[in-house]
Amino acid sequence: MGLYNYVNFETTCPVCQAMIKQFQTKEGECNMDMVDFNQVNNFYAICPNCQTFVEFYYSPENKERTIEDYKMRVIKLGRNGY
Repeated sequence: MGLYNYVNFETTCPVCQAMIKQFQTKEGECNMDMVDFNQVNNFYAICPNCQTFVEFYYSPENKERTIEDYKMRVIKLGRNGY
């Protein structure tokens, strides 16, 4: 019913350099639990400052991974996040 899990990860926005802390994922049992980034293959957030959509995604090849193994997708959204 539209639930997700929070992801224990923060980074700076690649567009405006503001801190992004509210990452989410739809992977696993979505009970609004906190999970570490290396437990999921996809997580995302919207920058609270400039409304840029920032997504990290991973194509699993091995079980040991760091944030450098993830690719990042950035989409600059409009004023209201659309």
